[in-house]
Amino acid sequence: MPATDILPSVKMALRIMHDMLDSDILENIGAAIEEMVRRGVPREIAEDSSNQDVLSAIKIYCRREFWVNDAGRYSALANAWDVKTDEIRKGVSIE
Repeated sequence: MPATDILPSVKMALRIMHDMLDSDILENIGAAIEEMVRRGVPREIAEDSSNQDVLSAIKIYCRREFWVNDAGRYSALANAWDVKTDEIRKGVSIE
């Protein structure tokens, strides 16, 4: 999945209306995908932009990275990221 496919959706989740941070957001989308793969999510699942769970996980990851100044929110988003990626990983049947 090219990260540009989901960029508008992620920007909306971040409440960003301008294009000045697009490169940073794209880097975070890529980092979220790679982190899901490191956590055991198969790459073909982590890169599936039509998978709503994956899209939700990417949005959570990006929120966490962009909203680091709020410690309470960062912690809650970090926990949400852990839960969501674990759900995605467990939802995949390994043959």
